[in-house]
Amino acid sequence: NPPFAAQASYFASAGNPITFANPFPSAVQGAPTSTPNFGAVDLNYQPARVQSASLGIQHQLSQNTLIDLNVVASRSFGLDRLIQPNSAPPSPLPVQPRRPYPNYGVINEVRTDAKAWYYGLTVEVEHRVTSGLNVQSSYTFSRALDQSFSGVAGQSNDSSYPQNSYALNLEKGLSATDRKNRWVSNFVYTVPFGPGQKYLTGGVGGAIAGGWQITGVYTAQSGEVLGASLAGDPINQGSPNNVARPNRVCNGNLPSGSRSIHEWFDTACFVAPPLYTFGNAGRAFLIGPALFDVDLGILRNFSVAERMRIQFRAEAFNSLNHTNFDTPGRYLGTTAFGIVTSAEPARVLQLGLKFIF
Repeated sequence: NPPFAAQASYFASAGNPITFANPFPSAVQGAPTSTPNFGAVDLNYQPARVQSASLGIQHQLSQNTLIDLNVVASRSFGLDRLIQPNSAPPSPLPVQPRRPYPNYGVINEVRTDAKAWYYGLTVEVEHRVTSGLNVQSSYTFSRALDQSFSGVAGQSNDSSYPQNSYALNLEKGLSATDRKNRWVSNFVYTVPFGPGQKYLTGGVGGAIAGGWQITGVYTAQSGEVLGASLAGDPINQGSPNNVARPNRVCNGNLPSGSRSIHEWFDTACFVAPPLYTFGNAGRAFLIGPALFDVDLGILRNFSVAERMRIQFRAEAFNSLNHTNFDTPGRYLGTTAFGIVTSAEPARVLQLGLKFIF
């Protein structure tokens, strides 16, 4: 039972030859008892290409404060995606005879013909060190679209495979990296105590209180995108990857004030299509829970020699212990559909020593 692949040997004879028309004849000694599945890579596999354009404006608000405005647009070509070119068309009839290549089972092929688009506006304000304080804040308003989640990297909130491998033009949707709003701010503050500072420049008090720095990072961003799916293979196309989607009868995204962990999106907006038909829901359009995080730290460097020092760090990740929910269940017909059942880690405290030389 090899963990990654199965291997079979074939021994042909004059009466039972192996041919391209019948590559796995059951009469041949060593032939497998089931139709084999394959993974494949397109012979025309190409490196990705990106075209981008940007426009930036900077303005110095004061001696120590700078504002930076940037607009970015990009198109990407030759991105990888997974397809299943041996899927059978929807039908209640047995799958195998309806496959394009009935001598084979599931074929997972990696191709590089997907595209992506990104449009973003970023505003950044930086306040350089004055009185020991350095502050930087950046806000990005953006939209990221693509035709497939990465077939290599995968994406946990939707299938990496298309619902219909013969209609790839229908796969355009929000990218796994899409975050419509993202605000990140950070600061570093050196306390005004100790040698070279304003207070307690000498003595025992300066030696104890001097040299400390306080750091912080605040992050707020829109939630991850996800799509609604159907478990199993109600299309009966022979795909084991839960690629079927429901019919979407309304938007599905609830107003922020109406969301809860018991119903994050409007589950009534999704119904199962008739058996053996494709659903009309897109690949990715639902927005999951947002992220809010404050990380704090305090550090001090202790000189050991001219070029050596030891740095002590105490850090608190998610210091406010804010609950950041994971994405809700996305499979229609399951008890977890639309329900949030887990969350990101709570507050984490960390102590560390670093020897710098």
